[in-house]
Amino acid sequence: MDDRLRRDNAENNDKSNSDTSRERDFQQWDFNTNAESEASDKKINPSVQIPKRFEVHIPESEDFPSFMPQSATRVPAPENRPAPAAPVSRPTSAPAASARPAAPGAQRPTRPVPVSGLRQPAPASRPTAQRKPAAAKPSAAAGRPAAAKAPDAKKAKPEEAKKAPKRKKNKADMAYNLAKGILTACVCLIFIATLTTVVTSVAFGFINDVLVIDDDNRDYSVVIEVPEGADYETIFDILTENGLVTQPLLTDFFLKFRHYDFQAAYDDETGELLYNEDGSVKQEAVKYQPGVYYVYADSGIENIFDSMLVNNSLNKGTVRLTFPEGFSIAEVFEKIEKNEVCEAEKLYANLEIVGEQYSFIKKLGDSEGRFLKAEGYLFPDTYDFYIGESASSVLEKLLNNFEVRWEKEYDERLKELGMSMNEIITIASIVQCEAKDGSQMADIAGVIHNRLNNSASYPTLDMDSTSDYVNSLKSFNILSDIEHSIYLESYNTYSKTGLPPGPICNPGATAIRAALYPTESTYYFFCHGNDGEVYYASTATEHQENVQKVVYGSVGGN
Repeated sequence: MDDRLRRDNAENNDKSNSDTSRERDFQQWDFNTNAESEASDKKINPSVQIPKRFEVHIPESEDFPSFMPQSATRVPAPENRPAPAAPVSRPTSAPAASARPAAPGAQRPTRPVPVSGLRQPAPASRPTAQRKPAAAKPSAAAGRPAAAKAPDAKKAKPEEAKKAPKRKKNKADMAYNLAKGILTACVCLIFIATLTTVVTSVAFGFINDVLVIDDDNRDYSVVIEVPEGADYETIFDILTENGLVTQPLLTDFFLKFRHYDFQAAYDDETGELLYNEDGSVKQEAVKYQPGVYYVYADSGIENIFDSMLVNNSLNKGTVRLTFPEGFSIAEVFEKIEKNEVCEAEKLYANLEIVGEQYSFIKKLGDSEGRFLKAEGYLFPDTYDFYIGESASSVLEKLLNNFEVRWEKEYDERLKELGMSMNEIITIASIVQCEAKDGSQMADIAGVIHNRLNNSASYPTLDMDSTSDYVNSLKSFNILSDIEHSIYLESYNTYSKTGLPPGPICNPGATAIRAALYPTESTYYFFCHGNDGEVYYASTATEHQENVQKVVYGSVGGN
């Protein structure tokens, strides 16, 4: 639009310059320059209709009507504009704002409004585009009333409403804050100490269950009974109830991690692993030996479970041991310990408990002066043991063998003799120790029976082997000096009448049979020669002669 206007002005200027008689037919109307135009000698040609275009600016003091957009937009000229009025002679000075005529076809405000300038309207063939009023923020130039200036807050506030100065902390506040800080620190320290104590206690208990690092509980022991068919869970509950497990949760997790509940299945004949159909190793429940166990707290949880295992030979191997006739319990236990089957101490601890499961020992009752109840009932034979086998399992094998070897006819023979099993086993143990071999056993057993049947004339047995038994126990460091004196008096058959309080060894089948079926004779004495022969006598005089022959004669000394 502006370019077109400039082009028209240029054309008019050219025509005016070429024709001096013609007045300039176009001139922009500007109220700001009216006074200067009056002084000019150039006049506007009244024959030329000059279209006028106004830009209306609302003063800041007046508001927009509610129906008008509050934006600085140009007002288009009306399409049917009336013809301009005849030119009016202009005063020499700028007319007053109130005396200015209103533009035709427009409502002029009461106060003068400056006009930015006139522009040539677009040709009729080019319709003027109706632009939407922009939703822009109204500016001060567009007539938006200025916001009222907020009063100064500092000046508006009264003096008494001003913020009070901070109060200085006194000594009481400082003491309170200090006490509060100390109390908070103490609570935190107590919480941390308690948590540390709990964690340490749990960890120590678990480690002690596995490794036994607490010296105070090394002497603690307990007797437990494992029932028939007991599995891992049952045994674990029994150990927990008896105080052998202090941290059940962690210890149970550890034992299951070590496969004490389930383990790989092996073929009984070949020893090879068994597999499932999907190729995984077959698992089976671990089997445990039922019985009574004398368990020490210092054994450790793994050793306790190992001692109860039935198939522990898969990992530890076996050993075959032979116990000859005449071995005492001390000699049997010593050999078992040397071959790493079980500790002798645990065997002694379990001996009485396991023995009470068998009727032939349970009937014995308490006998004054008797060293061990089970002495004489650990049947001498060849046995296969597991390395590291439990004490109860070892003892059960020995006692079970005695129960099997005791024949039914022996019970009938006991009735005929009017004697108990314990008396027969005691006689058999003496025969076992006095005889060189089986050929002498029945004759020696006959001498013992004759003296027992004629106790009025022969109240004592006068057997050296009974005292030797007590002395041998002293050599194994089993008895103290005081105990040795007590048992020596009980087993001394030179001073004590009748049989000793119990067997002095574990006799074999030949000696037991000889005690049940002794040789009938009139002998009440016998002595041994260096050649191994036994010399019998019916009277004390004959016996003294035999002794003289053995000591000083051709027979040889004892």
